[in-house]
Parts: sequence; C-alpha cells; structure tokens
Amino acid sequence: MSEQQIKAEPLSNAEREWIDDQRAACSKFVSELIKRDVGPTPAIPDLHSAFDTWLHQFVQSTGKRKLFSKKPHVIDPNSIALSFGVVLGDHIATATPLDWMIVTDAYGTDMMLYAPDKDGKYTDIINAPMNMVAKRIESRTAGWIEPTYNATVEELSKMVG
Repeated sequence: MSEQQIKAEPLSNAEREWIDDQRAACSKFVSELIKRDVGPTPAIPDLHSAFDTWLHQFVQSTGKRKLFSKKPHVIDPNSIALSFGVVLGDHIATATPLDWMIVTDAYGTDMMLYAPDKDGKYTDIINAPMNMVAKRIESRTAGWIEPTYNATVEELSKMVG
C-alpha cells in the first residue's frame, strides 16, 4: 500500500464497545485525578488538568527514564493514552466533520478520526488522538491538551470546512 492509498472502514460493534469502555475509564481517571465528578465526558479543561496531574505523579513515581510504572497507585501510561485519546478524539469529532473509523494506510491499521468527502468517499484527512497522547507521555510533555485541541480543531475545520 502506498502512502497515498488509505482505506477506512466503520467501527464494528465490538470496537464501539471498546470505545465506550475507554470513555468510562477516562471519566473515572479524570474524576479521581482532579478530585471531583466530571460526568460521562470530561471537558477539555478537565482532561488537560488531569493529564498534567497524572504526568507529574507518573514522572515522580517512576523517574524520567522508565516508561512503565510498577506502582499500583499510578495509572499506567497505556491506559491513559487510550482512554484520554478516545475522549480527546470525541471532542475533536464533535467540533469537526471527522468520525471514528478503522484506517489502514502505509503505516498500518489503527482506530483514528477520518473525514468523508461530500460524495461519501474518504479523503486523506486523518487524526490519531491516541497517538497524540502517547507521544506526549513518551516525551513527558505537560500543558498541551487544551492548546493542541484548539489548534487541531481550527486546522481541521479549515481543511474539511
């Protein structure tokens, strides 16, 4: 498959259930981290604050070189990347014409946000929010969710109008 060839398929029922599980996990994580109930879908400012709180705890508990924590009081990074990525993606999808799809491109297959064109065929506009979160965990970057969300929505809105 060349870089230009992208295949997008709707989510299966099992994949939709998995996304629902990630949403519930994120709501629980965010509520625990910011010490108040955020409801079923944490708002972007709450997601931002909770990620920064978690990242600080994670770095303090594991050190800067280790990626995975063996300490039970620290939520593991993979769970954060997946659950926060799903909720971040939901917010992006709500603000733009992108939808959750299973996307296959030159780099592999993953669950991503994808934009259909007016003819019902798929454009090459993709967004991988779970990867966005994972990369920030790996680089230990705080303070990024809210500004990145705003910039992403602005840019994607221009692209898909």
